[in-house]
Amino acid sequence: MKKIIFLFLISISVKLNSQGLTAYTDLRGYFNIFDNGITTTLEYQLPKSFQVGGNCIAYQDYNSNFKVYYNGEVITLYEGPVNSYKVTHNLLFYVIAGQIRVFDRGKTKVLSVYPGDYSVGDSLVGFYDNTYKAFYVYYDHEMFTLESNVINSPLVSFQASNNTLAYITNQREFKIFWNGGSQKIFTLSPGMDLNYQTGSNIVAFLAGVTNSLAVFYKGNTYNVSTLPVKSYKTADDMVAYEDQNGLHAFYAGKNYDLCSSYSFSYDISDSMMIYYTPGYFRAFN
Repeated sequence: MKKIIFLFLISISVKLNSQGLTAYTDLRGYFNIFDNGITTTLEYQLPKSFQVGGNCIAYQDYNSNFKVYYNGEVITLYEGPVNSYKVTHNLLFYVIAGQIRVFDRGKTKVLSVYPGDYSVGDSLVGFYDNTYKAFYVYYDHEMFTLESNVINSPLVSFQASNNTLAYITNQREFKIFWNGGSQKIFTLSPGMDLNYQTGSNIVAFLAGVTNSLAVFYKGNTYNVSTLPVKSYKTADDMVAYEDQNGLHAFYAGKNYDLCSSYSFSYDISDSMMIYYTPGYFRAFN
């Protein structure tokens, strides 16, 4: 009996999220969803691909038509294959014939017909538009123009996380978009490099030759470590980092000293950090 159950489990493809929205293919080749306690068969042939997000399921059906299951209904977004797509907690982002589009809470919007680089987070999309030589962010059903330059690209680099976007302009200004607004943090001096990472509500960055660590968190900037930082990782509301005094965590606006051992390893995901020292495996959240 155990062998039969095991063979059944490995014969189906299942993808799920933490809110009870699940999609799976079964032994018959049917494509099914489980939503709010109810199982429904959406397709009777295997889909080409599918992804499960926080409030929708996107998939390419057997004939490569691009569809989304949202709020109990199946909507055909495009009759044919898409170049790529990504489902996040709040958004469905997809590319058709070079155009970038977003499906957000039941509404579809074309973001750009001639895009350059882009980055997708749970709740926002940052992108450069080649037509207007401008950098935009889509957030909460709105388009925000962050930078524009009719001759050259206005950006050096940018990164998006769940709800936060950090970027460096061609004027060497380091800026952060959070909670619907953009804020200048500082201007980089000539020859200065900036290493930065984004997470939900947070941006961590190492500046200059000192490798000291500063953190932007919910509108405020904190000088977290004045010592040279050897490594750091950023996630939701949290930054884990290592300096000569050991392992530390900046979480929800406060700094925590976790370990002074010189032999440890660590990782971070969402709002949880795990770390190992000889003989001990610990979690911090």
